[in-house]
Amino acid sequence: MFMNIRNAKKFRRTLAALVSAVYFLLTLHVPTVLMQGSVNQDAWIQYYDKPKECLFPESIKEFSKCLSYRDEEAKKFDMEWTANHNKKN
Repeated sequence: MFMNIRNAKKFRRTLAALVSAVYFLLTLHVPTVLMQGSVNQDAWIQYYDKPKECLFPESIKEFSKCLSYRDEEAKKFDMEWTANHNKKN
């Protein structure tokens, strides 16, 4: 199947929109380390600053990097949260 330039551009835009939609749906999922209650979730929202390039990733590769970054930040947050929470008890 050969595509002309107009169809190729339309396909690329459609694919980018699909990747953005999937990214949006996946980012609604809060990592499991954060499922400890609303105070923890509020702290996560204040802690996590999504990189600008992760707002609308243009490729699967960028999308994957953004998810990896979020997961690493979630691990750091969980360690800090646990350390601070244990100090108070």
